[in-house]
Amino acid sequence: MFLRITIGVCIAVLVSSVWHAAFPLMMRPASNLALWLLFWVMALGSGIFYILRHREWPRSVYPFLVCATTLFAVFALPFNTLSRYLEFREKLAPRQAIVREREAGRILPVDPPGGLLIQAPHRTIDGHDIALIEIDGHPTVFFYSWWTSDTWEGWLYVPTGANPDHFSDHGAHKRWRLDEHWIYFAY
Repeated sequence: MFLRITIGVCIAVLVSSVWHAAFPLMMRPASNLALWLLFWVMALGSGIFYILRHREWPRSVYPFLVCATTLFAVFALPFNTLSRYLEFREKLAPRQAIVREREAGRILPVDPPGGLLIQAPHRTIDGHDIALIEIDGHPTVFFYSWWTSDTWEGWLYVPTGANPDHFSDHGAHKRWRLDEHWIYFAY
């Protein structure tokens, strides 16, 4: 029974890690933190379970091995990439609607952006925090997924004929092109 509970908690931790991997610890919801607390209690409990039942080797070590394998998977597998992809697919339709409105000229910037992407004014439309910018004279949108005072990340829609390469001289950053029109930026 203890092994089944441990496997259940570890599967929940893996699913939660896939979903929340792209967000910093301080931005994670309380339910995810509670799940991790439960995981550490289960890991400690599996160690105690082994000590108390060491004569039932190897069955007594299975819960501990499940916890160790889960912890290894969380830190070794590319959950950040998978999490970003899931978040992108979940919000793709409303983001495409905002992009169409921007290209049609129905959504305009508060102030014309002047310079670097991070200096573009941002606003909230339909629950999406966005920066309305222009790339090579083409109207486009940057969708924030997370930011603080010194760093930010999100999805940039790049229209046909625009080249976002002039953002790459902006210091250390991550850049991941999902397809022809969508690029993930993190500074």
